[in-house]
Amino acid sequence: MVRLERIRQWMAGGAWFEPVLLRVSTREGQILHWSRPLDLLTAVFAWPLSFFYDLPNALVVGAMGLSFIAQAATMAFVF
Repeated sequence: MVRLERIRQWMAGGAWFEPVLLRVSTREGQILHWSRPLDLLTAVFAWPLSFFYDLPNALVVGAMGLSFIAQAATMAFVF
């Protein structure tokens, strides 16, 4: 859920290289060292859904869809 909050802040107009998540930890925020490619992939799935849902719900549904597709692709590759 913290990753989705970071993606939400970015999609709502935040900076691409913003390392501090203000809604977590202390008043100064939490410094995160996560990679952005997974955030971008999740945003690609969530962006079309944002026309039907508000942004936080679109991100949750998009992340679930991405998880399902990644699991199906992994299972197809393994078997």
